[in-house]
This record gives sequence, C-alpha cells and structure tokens, in this order.
Amino acid sequence: MKILLKPVLWFAALFLLFLWLVLLNPPSAFSQEPAYCFAVYPDYQYQSSGGDVNKLKAVPTWIAANKATYCPNMLFSVSTGDDVDTSNSTQWATYVGSSSTGFFDPIQLLGLPFGSDIGNHDYESASPASRVTTQFTSNLLTSSNGIQNEATYGGAWGGAVQDPEVNYWMQIPNGSYTIGLLFLEFCPRTAALAWGAGIIAAHPGFSDWWVFTHEAVTAAGALSTTGSSGTSGCQDNSVDGVNDSTIGGGDNIWAAIQSYPNVRGIFNGHFGGPPYAAHATMTGTSGNDVLRAFVNHQYDAGGSGGGAQTCLTLYNITPGSTTMGVQANTPCPNYNGTGSSAWLPSDNTADAVNNYSTTLQLGSTPTNVIMQGIIMTQGTAVIQ
Repeated sequence: MKILLKPVLWFAALFLLFLWLVLLNPPSAFSQEPAYCFAVYPDYQYQSSGGDVNKLKAVPTWIAANKATYCPNMLFSVSTGDDVDTSNSTQWATYVGSSSTGFFDPIQLLGLPFGSDIGNHDYESASPASRVTTQFTSNLLTSSNGIQNEATYGGAWGGAVQDPEVNYWMQIPNGSYTIGLLFLEFCPRTAALAWGAGIIAAHPGFSDWWVFTHEAVTAAGALSTTGSSGTSGCQDNSVDGVNDSTIGGGDNIWAAIQSYPNVRGIFNGHFGGPPYAAHATMTGTSGNDVLRAFVNHQYDAGGSGGGAQTCLTLYNITPGSTTMGVQANTPCPNYNGTGSSAWLPSDNTADAVNNYSTTLQLGSTPTNVIMQGIIMTQGTAVIQ
C-alpha cells in the first residue's frame, strides 16, 4: 500500500533541505564569483617630479573612456608606490592635482576604490630608513577625499611604531563576495608582516586576497631576498636606504602569507628593468596558485618623445570553482589627455620576449603586452 506523506511532513522535509543548503554549503554552491577587473599603476615618480600634469591626468581620462571595453566590472585600482620622486609639497601637489589635472584627485572622481602602497621615494627625503610618511599620509590617506575616508577602507596597523598607517587593508564587494586588498610598507618590518597575516587570517570568508607592496618581485620574476646585496636586498643600505634587521623582502612576505588558501597575488613596481614586467606563479601550502607580478615602465623609453611611460596594467580576473583565469594587458594612454583608445608606441616587444614565465600563455602585439593564464585556487597546481 502506498503511503502518502501529509503536507506538513512535505513542508518539514523541504525546510530541512533549505537549511542544509544555506547553512552547510558555501556561496559557491549557489553561484560563482562574478568576473572582475582592476588596474595597477607603477612608479609615476618622474611625472610628478617633472611637473607633467598632462601625463598623469591622461591615465584617469583613459580609464573613464575605455574601462568598459578593456576592464569590464572594474572594482578598484592600485598604485604600487613611488608616486613622487622626492616627498615634498611641490611634487605631491602635482601628483594629487585637481579635478582637471594630476592623478589622485581625478582617479578619486571616477568613484572606484583606490589604494596606494608606499614606495621608497614616498618617504620623507626619499629615506625609507626614517619611516617618516607625513606627506604620503596627509595627501593620500587622511585628506578629505583620502583613502581612509573611502567606504571600503578596513583599517590600519596599530601600535606605538613609526608611521604604521601606511600598512592598511581594504574590502571590495563583488556581488555577494568580498575581495581583500592588503597594502604593506616598503620592505615591511616583521611586526607589520605579522599584522598583515593576521588580517588575512581574520577574514577566511573573503574570496580573494591581493597583496600590494613596493618591493617583492624582481624584474626577473623572482622573489626578492631579505639580506642579500644588490638591488634585490631590502637590507642593502646602499641601495634602498634601509638598514634594519627587522625588515623583509619578497621571500619574507611570501613566508608570512603562503598558508592562506584565498591569497591570489603579490604585486609591486620599484625595479627598473628591462624587462619592464614579469609574471609567474608560486604554490601556497593549500595548493592554491599565487600570481607574483612586477610591472614598472618608468624607464621604458618607447613613449612620445622617448620619455618614461605613464603606463598602467589591467588585470581581468575570471574566478571559477577550482581555477582563476588571469589576463593582463598594458596600455600607455595618450599623453594629451584626450582619452583616445589608441595605444602609444612602446618597446613592449622586448617585454613580450623576456617578461613572462613560459608556463603562462603569452600573446603580444607591438603596442600591447598580453599575459594569459589559469591559476589553481585549490588542489594540485596546474598552469594551462
């Protein structure tokens, strides 16, 4: 004889199924994180020191005109430091600009979250050893339209240490998901790294964490090493102006964050090149691939008049259940600030040969470097 469940039992069964789906399954059981894009701006110090407000203004103008085409669902943008060459009021006034000139004010007017890590030239008198950041803090962090007043600002490193506020984090909404951005000081001190790792650990529900600092990945695509001589060493006082046994290079940064499965990438500028960009991957202890990226076109002489280029790199991210697609391209906006979608000539062909790990798919044209790859977010790392 067939036994029919009473309506109340059917309702109870459906309710229990609903609770199981909602409470015991992550958001990925229902939906995939939407694709998104962000822009990275490296080392605009020569434009600031040269008073070239047109080159600086060309970048936000280009983004406003072209982000829908090249960077759909643009969620945020980031400077990797050395916003000025010497940290004085004149150069910061050029970089900050106004609604119609410079860089920072026009970028903020785009209405997208913006963050900047601090470069060695952004410290007072370009002396990282002093850790004095009065100009950087007052112009970018605490001003009326500063980063600390953005709705996405999460907080800064506390404690009785010299200028801790340049170590901070942001939280970027992407539909029902949240993306974390961690900004670390130049050659971060051990305590700053511990703070940063603690912020990531405190937010395991964030879908992605992207880490930005000024010196971590060299022009060869390798992690910089703490204590080594030459341009790769944060403790090389003759090069970086830092002589502090508590500081770390890219190797120490990676050691501090490699155990967190939602870390997706580390970005920096600083190194001169050529090559002017490098992308590679490394595998975290949870099996997740982490992109390491160096981009800096300040010595790229292919721009108009043979000067340094005011380039930016766009990263288009396509999350998946076990992989994340990454595509990067580097336009150099028209210096006259018209917002033209045309890309200036450059010597990026050299980058196409030398920049990117052979494990990543690479295509290029003479005026646009493109990097494509798939990184694993869990399980055994496989680059396709």
